[in-house]
Amino acid sequence: MRVSVIGLCGDELAAFNAEPSWGLIEVMAAVGSVVDFAQHRARLFFGKAELTEDTTLADIGAAEGSQLTLVKSFALRIASASHDGIAKLWSATSGECLGTLAGHEGRVMGVALSPDGRLVATSSCDGTARVWSTATGECLRVLRCHDGVVFSAAFSPEGHELLTASGDCTARVHRTASFELVRTLKGHRSVVFSAVFSPDGQQVLSASFDRTAKLWDMATGSCVRTLEGHASQVYAASFAPDGRRAATAGADGTVRVWDLARGECERMLAGQSKAAFSAVFSPDGMQVLAASDGGTVGLWDAATGERLRQVE
Repeated sequence: MRVSVIGLCGDELAAFNAEPSWGLIEVMAAVGSVVDFAQHRARLFFGKAELTEDTTLADIGAAEGSQLTLVKSFALRIASASHDGIAKLWSATSGECLGTLAGHEGRVMGVALSPDGRLVATSSCDGTARVWSTATGECLRVLRCHDGVVFSAAFSPEGHELLTASGDCTARVHRTASFELVRTLKGHRSVVFSAVFSPDGQQVLSASFDRTAKLWDMATGSCVRTLEGHASQVYAASFAPDGRRAATAGADGTVRVWDLARGECERMLAGQSKAAFSAVFSPDGMQVLAASDGGTVGLWDAATGERLRQVE
């Protein structure tokens, strides 16, 4: 029987003769070069029925002249940064190295994937941030907007902006379409080690060696709150999924949970023997996971401060 495969816009991508007993593997083999399996995940549908490795064309009701719809999304990938001056892209499913991003002239301090998976940003001791194509590994732009080490890079939730944090005591916002600088967040008195967008993209949270974290309004670039309480450098700050709380990790060995509306510390999560380098909320916002310089990872209840797990 003759079947065809169309994209989400209705354009025909392939047409071929198939057997009713064919499953996903056979149909994908017939589709051929339409899908780059190293870069994409692919799903096929006939109406609402999905063709899988456990079903056949006959099972989902496909017959002579049927059109299957191909849905593509970028494959799950992991990006890594290294002190050897390169970053790498990896398949999260197979562990295979998909690409090496070389070009920095110093240690790569941070790396971030855009929400749509098309771009990767790197930050480096060479004072630059770079934006790369995940499909080709090509460096699309070198951003020379800071006067010091660029410690981190992060994309906004919609991928329209790129945020960088630097040793020049600032965080800066760039448009990803044009790479133009649109906002400079000034106010910290020392190194800004990391900066992230809120879940709605309307605010930015920065962590600094001046022992504070700051909450910024994206529209105006003004500082809305300064979170004070750590006894030493603050290495990282992150938003809760609802954007109403933040977690900070500091060199004083503590992780703190903050109410952002009031700018007050709700909970201090102690127990790390050495500096806490990162802290993130669970997807439901109920727990906080933190990593420390002592080689331990701790899990806390965000509401009570109780330590639930520790892995060494």
